[in-house]
Amino acid sequence: MEMKYSGLSWLMLSLFIAPAIACASDNDARQTVINSMHDIQLQPGESVEVDHFDCGKNTLASLTVNHSSSYPLLLQIQGGDFAKFTLAKQDGDYVTARAQSSGTRFDFHVTNRSTQAITATVGATCQAVES
Repeated sequence: MEMKYSGLSWLMLSLFIAPAIACASDNDARQTVINSMHDIQLQPGESVEVDHFDCGKNTLASLTVNHSSSYPLLLQIQGGDFAKFTLAKQDGDYVTARAQSSGTRFDFHVTNRSTQAITATVGATCQAVES
């Protein structure tokens, strides 16, 4: 009986490990390196760093926002010596930046430039792309 349970444990473990190893391939252009979602509350004039992470060479970082406010939010990705930004006026608006060297650190910021508090859901990703 004990061997049956240990065999099932190894089977379950292999079901989780095998896909993780397959997804970790550097040659897979569809691989999502990092993906995070955050619910944030921004006070008027407040700027928040929602996340930061290091991305490899030839990766595309993006910051997407969903919010029900009629006021726009400023989305910014800063990486090394450059910054990309956009004014998000509606759900699904986003900004992207491409890493040119390995180990580029991206900082993801959202700024509320309005006079009203805004609640939003933001998603930060770093995904490998073909060169």
